[in-house]
Amino acid sequence: MLINKEPHYTNFEAKGVMVGRFDPFTVSHKHMAEVGAKLFDEVIILPAKPVMGAPKKEFLPFDVRVDLIRKSVKEYPNVKVDYFDGYTGDYAKEHNIDFILRGARDGDEFVFEQNLAGFNKGINKNLTTIILPDDAEAEKISATLVRDNIMKDKDFSNLVPSPVKEFIQEHLSELKQRLLGEKNG
Repeated sequence: MLINKEPHYTNFEAKGVMVGRFDPFTVSHKHMAEVGAKLFDEVIILPAKPVMGAPKKEFLPFDVRVDLIRKSVKEYPNVKVDYFDGYTGDYAKEHNIDFILRGARDGDEFVFEQNLAGFNKGINKNLTTIILPDDAEAEKISATLVRDNIMKDKDFSNLVPSPVKEFIQEHLSELKQRLLGEKNG
């Protein structure tokens, strides 16, 4: 049997998109962006805009999240940040993206992500969702944990990339008030 040792080339560019609230962007999100940067020629991170009437309020304003994500992933030249009002499947169609990159910390999240993948596939039949299990260290890291630690005056600095940590530390009292208002409101 002959094995071709030449690299295999395709005539398409592999693009993936990461979608989420990223409120705030965590080290787990950054790790996923790093994995995506290795898998795809281009990765686009799409932070979700707040939805009217949604039960969760913003911790960080949308424009701040976009800026902090850009700063957090600037070391990956093939990772971009964009925004979009609408369904991920529609965004992917408009931008010739064939992959969604999602993470799952546990079995419940995996089932949720499978259902979401089916929904997006209904919008765009060419779309494939790749669900990455979080690694053991990042398994329990979430934006909710970051917000909870801030509320309880616990250390959060190892849970977020440096630009996010610096912003939160600079605006800590204002952000804690925002969290308290959400909890009491």
